Amino acid sequence: MPVTRYGIYLAYQPTVDMRAEGLGRHLAALLRAAQRRDDMRFVIACPSWSRDALRQLCESERIDPEAFDVVGPERKPALLRAYEAWSRRRVPRPGRLRAWRDAAFAWLAEHANRLLFPWRRAVIGSRSMWPLVLVGLVLAALATLAAPFLFAAAVVRSAVSRARAWVGRVALRGSTAVAGRRTGRAARELLAGRAPKDVPTVVAMYRQMQEVEIEALHEAIGRLDDVRAWYCPTAFWPSVTDLRVPHLVCVPDVVLADFPATFSEIGGERLLDTYRQIEATLRRARRFVTYSEFVKANTLVRRFGVDPSAVDVVTHGAIRLDALIRVHGSAQPEAATDALARELVRAAVARVQPPLRPGALGGDARFLFYASQFRPHKNVVNLLRACAHLLRRRHEGCRLVLTGNPALAPEIREFVSRLEMQEEVLFVPGLSPQELAAFYRRATLSVNPSLFEGGLPFTFSESVSVGTPVVMARIPVTVQAIHDDGLAQDMLFDPHDWRDMASRIEWALAHREALLARQQAYFERAIAPRTWAHALDDYKRVLDRLADAEAPRRVA
Repeated sequence: MPVTRYGIYLAYQPTVDMRAEGLGRHLAALLRAAQRRDDMRFVIACPSWSRDALRQLCESERIDPEAFDVVGPERKPALLRAYEAWSRRRVPRPGRLRAWRDAAFAWLAEHANRLLFPWRRAVIGSRSMWPLVLVGLVLAALATLAAPFLFAAAVVRSAVSRARAWVGRVALRGSTAVAGRRTGRAARELLAGRAPKDVPTVVAMYRQMQEVEIEALHEAIGRLDDVRAWYCPTAFWPSVTDLRVPHLVCVPDVVLADFPATFSEIGGERLLDTYRQIEATLRRARRFVTYSEFVKANTLVRRFGVDPSAVDVVTHGAIRLDALIRVHGSAQPEAATDALARELVRAAVARVQPPLRPGALGGDARFLFYASQFRPHKNVVNLLRACAHLLRRRHEGCRLVLTGNPALAPEIREFVSRLEMQEEVLFVPGLSPQELAAFYRRATLSVNPSLFEGGLPFTFSESVSVGTPVVMARIPVTVQAIHDDGLAQDMLFDPHDWRDMASRIEWALAHREALLARQQAYFERAIAPRTWAHALDDYKRVLDRLADAEAPRRVA
């Protein structure tokens, strides 16, 4: 049987872990469905820095890496390799000399973009270390020439400090130590990769590195004459519209447009730039696909003026997790499955840093579970308010387990502290698919308070498939997907009203088994029959239609 090849276009930035991204799980579902077919094969085009992330995704999702091909640059740019090596270094305790050194490095990092201007493209895009070494030697020579002046300045500064210390030694020593710690911390955050996406100089250099990488990526794509059409899973990458081959752009949602105020508070100019990239993609691309009729009609057509005939809707297949933890061949399969889930939860809790208290989630501990990253539209704050109310006013002894990383959203941890719920709210980021299934299995109830999603949240299928009921926000995509009015009334709440959320959670805890039975029946009847094999068939039909429509254009 002839094999038709289709392309998948990825342009993630460095350090992105696809396993933690919703798009990564979407990609994994398509690859898993495709590896069971003998009439089609995917080719993934991605930057050099995404190859490791792609390999890790395959290991985590149990996908055969031989079932698809990968094209694009193979070796990372030298500057990125150097940056990664620096970020892995051991950071010693800050002292006065280290603070001065870090301040010098911070200044160099801040002005590197201008210092490298004559050789910027050659250095940033090079995959060899030699241009970087040569520039390093030049900068080292400049630093050597400047050393006497820096030393003189340090001597003067020390003398002034000593004179001031004669007046107020204790106070000034304290402020100097604090300043030194702040300088060292700023430099380490800038150079150790704590938050590179928030450092303008790093972002600017990455943009230039990406330009070189994308050029090489497009050259590799241009050499593939047997790929029928290309699929881009997000509108974040306007570079896909530069391809001179048929390409389909997926627009899961545009939450930056739906929640501009809340996103601007945490991302500012960086997220405004992301929004501009999405706008550029929507202006320049010709064919789109999305997950729901709501996003097509309200986001693409009404908000951005996209021609409705240029948009197809392909709904998700069911995301089942039961196969990951279901124990077969046992005299008591349910008990054996619970035992496995309990052990997986214990192991995941044990590796959390900083460590959770001993025995957290042990035994038959009751807890609510929300699997999601921390983003403004995920509505975590209202969920915390609802849980605080249930705990303090309604005396529901149920902890809340969240899978988001609090280090990336300090405002969430601060809100937990303000509510004095440090013992009741547990953060367990970085779960593997099997661990995720185990947490769903062990949870008393799953909750999804999200204010907006592109399709029916994965939470419903994931939770119900392993035997745990769920309550979710009443948002357009869930209303469209849950056709049973009685079930919808019981399991959906107003996400803007934490009191309504708390009421639904309390009701579901009190009627857990009855709710689960109804949800399992609905899942098997209305959700489970659509698999990712069906979704893949739909994507294939859209890509084939696009390739046929673009054929005259390509010939011309």
